[in-house]
Amino acid sequence: MTAVHLGDLYPRHFHANPLWVMAYDNSSLEMINRKIEYFSEYSEKNSWFTFYNHPFVRACRLDGVHKVKETWPTSLSQVFADVKSGRGEGEPHW
Repeated sequence: MTAVHLGDLYPRHFHANPLWVMAYDNSSLEMINRKIEYFSEYSEKNSWFTFYNHPFVRACRLDGVHKVKETWPTSLSQVFADVKSGRGEGEPHW
């Protein structure tokens, strides 16, 4: 099992779409190509993608079409329920 941290290239699980790049990237097309390359390589290895600034999701795995298939420490449906109920603000609950 492997884990990879792509920093600002993939800052949160919401950015799984390769076209979602940071606004300050000077070479957006290169970043899109890198995301596709890294997502394909590490998804094939069933790697975890880690995040440092998300209050609920610390890591996720992607499927072959760059969709989130698994999150850690909780499920995406629980994350959305927490945000909807107001628990999405402030300190993590795990």
